[in-house]
Amino acid sequence: MSVTFYRQNSNPDQELNVSNTNFCAIMELLDSPIGGPEGLCGSFSGASLLFFQGKINFALSSLEAMPALDEGKPTEVLAPNFIDCGRPDGYFTNRLRTLKAIVDATLEANETLYFA
Repeated sequence: MSVTFYRQNSNPDQELNVSNTNFCAIMELLDSPIGGPEGLCGSFSGASLLFFQGKINFALSSLEAMPALDEGKPTEVLAPNFIDCGRPDGYFTNRLRTLKAIVDATLEANETLYFA
C-alpha cells in the first residue's frame, strides 16, 4: 500500500508516492496529525496549505542542520511474509524537498494538494 501527494491535473512527475509507513513517518516529522475520519486520505488548501508549507520548511531546516536526524533504517524481517525494507540515509530530506516543490507549485497555481 502507498500514499501519493498530488494536485489536480498534475503530471506523474509532479507527484510523490511513499509507503504507508513512510507517509506516517513524514506526517509525524511534520507534526501533522493523520488520524480522524480522513486517515491516509485528505487535502490541504489555502491557509492550511500555507501552514503545511511552513512545517516542511522548518523540518528541512532542522534536517539540514542536524543530518543525524535523517539516518537510514536497515531492512528488517518482521515475520515470514512481512519485511520492512528500511530507508536510506537522507530519505526524509529528499522526500521533503520533492514535497516542497509540489506544495510550492500547488500554491502558485492556487490549487489543492491531495494525499490518498
